[in-house]
Amino acid sequence: MKKRKKIVTTVLTSILSASLIFSNIQAKNIFDDLNEVIENIMTQIDSKEYTLLRKVLNRTDDSLIGSGGDTAVEGIDKYIFIGDSRTEDLRDINSDSNCIFQCLSSMGYSWMVNTAFPIADSQVTSGTAVIILMGVNDVYNINNYISAINEKAAVWNERGANVYFASVGPVDHDDYVTDSEVVDFNATMHKNLTNADFIDLYGYLKGNGYKTVDGLHYDSATSQKILSYLKKEIGSSTGGSGTSSGNKVWWSSENRESALLTYQMTNWTAFTGMGVTLYSDSKITAKISEDLKPYVKKIEDAASKYGFLTYKELFKAIAEYRHIPGDSDIFRIVDTGLNPYKDEEPGKAPQITSNESIDIAAKLFASCIRAANFPAVNDTKKLKAVLQGFEFENEGYIIFCDYIYTLENAEEYASRLCDGKLRTNEEEIRSKGKYDYRDQKFPDKVLKYYSVIDINNGNLSGSAQQLLTEAMGSWPSNMDERRKAVIEKGVSLYGKVTYSMDQRLQPSMDNPRYLDCSSFVGWSFYYAGIKDVLPHWTTGNFVDGSSFRSISHDELIPGDVGLKNTIASGGSNHVGIYLGKSASGQDVWLHCTTSEGFSGIHINTYGNFKIFYRHKSFVDNLGDGILGG
Repeated sequence: MKKRKKIVTTVLTSILSASLIFSNIQAKNIFDDLNEVIENIMTQIDSKEYTLLRKVLNRTDDSLIGSGGDTAVEGIDKYIFIGDSRTEDLRDINSDSNCIFQCLSSMGYSWMVNTAFPIADSQVTSGTAVIILMGVNDVYNINNYISAINEKAAVWNERGANVYFASVGPVDHDDYVTDSEVVDFNATMHKNLTNADFIDLYGYLKGNGYKTVDGLHYDSATSQKILSYLKKEIGSSTGGSGTSSGNKVWWSSENRESALLTYQMTNWTAFTGMGVTLYSDSKITAKISEDLKPYVKKIEDAASKYGFLTYKELFKAIAEYRHIPGDSDIFRIVDTGLNPYKDEEPGKAPQITSNESIDIAAKLFASCIRAANFPAVNDTKKLKAVLQGFEFENEGYIIFCDYIYTLENAEEYASRLCDGKLRTNEEEIRSKGKYDYRDQKFPDKVLKYYSVIDINNGNLSGSAQQLLTEAMGSWPSNMDERRKAVIEKGVSLYGKVTYSMDQRLQPSMDNPRYLDCSSFVGWSFYYAGIKDVLPHWTTGNFVDGSSFRSISHDELIPGDVGLKNTIASGGSNHVGIYLGKSASGQDVWLHCTTSEGFSGIHINTYGNFKIFYRHKSFVDNLGDGILGG
């Protein structure tokens, strides 16, 4: 035990510097759960997790940094490419004597297992990289491909080889396969290959461009790109999915940052004991109805079972959107292709239980989170891709859209899955998108029930931070992002400016050290991008100007403004920004004044604001607001 404690002590500095990797982590966050991290390391001191953790926290692994030169893989002495006519094209432009090609035009699964595998079997030794490029000629053989590749890869991994499956590249037009079939084939292979690494060749070509000569085969320039890309991906691999230890990868110094990404992309949420709050300045919640609350524990248990506890609130938000009060099928699996009883006779299928519904949905959600490389819980752009992948019932869309959802790419993907069939009902088109395949506008509907509020509050005093945290807890889940931007700008000046009417906006408008109440509110709006509100405004501009309209106290939403009275300007009036409700139900305000022993920005429960205004650009009806838009 003494030895373990000594080792742990030597890496504490590394642990406390973890903010270099997770930019939102502050030192205090690590201290909060430091004992938990230490216990985790002490119980896994010789484990792969510990070794990887130490490298990530140090942000270095000098054993992987070479002195220069091209990317190379130590110990790999030959590459075996197994494929069809597209692989023949790679062979024809290859100049590397370490590459062996087992390929034949128009071949598929039967040729692979009966001819290519036996030949390769005699050539595979320790230090071999086997790259399989099959499937375009017989995508219908997908289950056979999965079984055969997993079985053979296990054998080759035991010999010290690394096995890779390169996804089928896109087709422009072909008599025997559509691009949508290729996308589905790749997604299923990615999900089910357990002993071979998956290389996303399809995504690479889609993102970097390609050219075909006949709709199926690529030109020489594209073939050269493919060959280089495959070698690069093998060079950046740290070992396969099989049982071999893999080959050590060496990078030149100029590629150091790229090399370290291997470690930074690790799914830390899956590590036991890594319960550190990575987003202490964020409040993440799902809006849950009373009808759904009895199922929350089952939903959270499923999140734990399938390794996505970090994302449990997003999973709850899906449930909230999909469920129908009184129906045990929480995620409406009965309406999907995942319905386990879809082949039963109408009227005779059993009712899907809550346990079945949650478990099926959790498996799908977990696969989508993995496909998106475990995005940050406040990265709504990537989370939208996860949600749309969930709605499409496969993670293929996430790879297809390169992790960023847009309505356009969702409709394109849907078009491929329904062979271009258009909807005819105008209401369905407006609500779900133009193609007759599920809901292409799904993400924004779910995000109305998912609230991620992350304010940089590092400068706040303890009492101000507590009040802001309480106020954030009252924010609507789909609050207009422009309101949040106004508040963020105002909070950013906390502790940095002094109240002064005479010197306001000095020494410069961009970086003021002096503000009064109205210039503070005007500055917050202006620098949040609302340019019709100016930093040099007075209270009169808020009372009489055309940019705001009057609202009642009951209508207040964070980001609205409050004033003491209707006097146009002068010291007898005052203006501030509404932040929400405290834990005791009092209004919390952000304003610039002299009180409570200091002069500057305050967050408190100031009670003298009696009239209230809303900027005319803000969304009134929260049902139309979209988080993360």
